[in-house]
Amino acid sequence: MDKGFDELYQEAFNLVISEKNPSIGFIQRQLRIGYNRAASIIDRMEAERVVSAADHLGRREIIYKEEKLPEEIQEAIDENPYLGKYIRNEYKKQQKKIESEPELPVMKEADKTNNVVGGIAVDKLKSLIERVERLEEEKKAISSDVRDIFAEAKSAGFDVKIMRMILKLRKMNAADRDEEEFLLETYRKALDI
Repeated sequence: MDKGFDELYQEAFNLVISEKNPSIGFIQRQLRIGYNRAASIIDRMEAERVVSAADHLGRREIIYKEEKLPEEIQEAIDENPYLGKYIRNEYKKQQKKIESEPELPVMKEADKTNNVVGGIAVDKLKSLIERVERLEEEKKAISSDVRDIFAEAKSAGFDVKIMRMILKLRKMNAADRDEEEFLLETYRKALDI
């Protein structure tokens, strides 16, 4: 956007915030500009989260919340209005980054009676983690055993793919199995297979 549009936008922004009237017609009348230019300004305000999208009646709401900037940031913006937006955006990014970083609990000395550190029951946590680790090891061992059985079946001349299909069918209840077979047969007839 050109410098003139940015100045016009800033003027419109100030009007919309101070008068609490985020409409295209209001901006047209106050700034004596055409519809397209006013619509462009409102579109930019919507993109910058100053105003909401139009509702089913075309009304918009102001969603911009003016923030209190630290004095040194505000002074830098006042000194150089062309860099103001950049400075404000960089400040916002830093604030969001700080807010999004998880706050780690302050580690206190262990409570000797309950074995609690930083609000965490150490024994309970350790027990849960160890149980999950044991189950993961068992799962790995079982899947290895299943692979060995399929390898044995293959060496004995059985079709492993068909065995897997049989296992799948055995897991199903009778009604589901009958429905699957019926659909399979119907599709085969439809496709002449």
